[in-house]
Amino acid sequence: MSISTIADVTKAWTHIIALPAGMLALALTGYNVSDKLGEANHTFKLHSIAALSESRRLFAEYEKFTQAETAFNKAPPLSRQEVEQLLIEHRSGQALYNLERFKDFRAVKGYFDSIGTYVRRDYLDFDLVFDMLSFPDTLWENSSELRRVIRENWHGPGKPLKDFDSNAEWLYARYKEARKKL
Repeated sequence: MSISTIADVTKAWTHIIALPAGMLALALTGYNVSDKLGEANHTFKLHSIAALSESRRLFAEYEKFTQAETAFNKAPPLSRQEVEQLLIEHRSGQALYNLERFKDFRAVKGYFDSIGTYVRRDYLDFDLVFDMLSFPDTLWENSSELRRVIRENWHGPGKPLKDFDSNAEWLYARYKEARKKL
């Protein structure tokens, strides 16, 4: 047999063997991809179940926070001077935030900051939240000066906590945008 014939036979066998080997490799890859997709789908379902459970808990608590909102809104909004005076007396935004007189504000702000976090991180769907919960606009607007002073002076005068109420503020912006589309 000539070298040319041996080369042709070897080439033919290579093609004959390569085709089933390639098909086997594709099948195994497809199985692995299918397996990974199955795992991802299972993880997504567990994530969705956990999110649904958390959303039920959050929505069940909503009435408690609407009562706190009503209680906070009974008092007139604090002026800039009043909030600045409170800061001088209590020395930090954190101490101001933790005053007993602001317990209703803390409750509502904390609740909507949590909701904002869950929506921002895709644990809760914004449309679902928007349909089920009213954002506390009046409280939010009436507490703007209080929130600003607390944020800018959390660790003491001029020492901010820059992300104070950032998730609730983000959520409020989303509500305002969604309302424009109604």
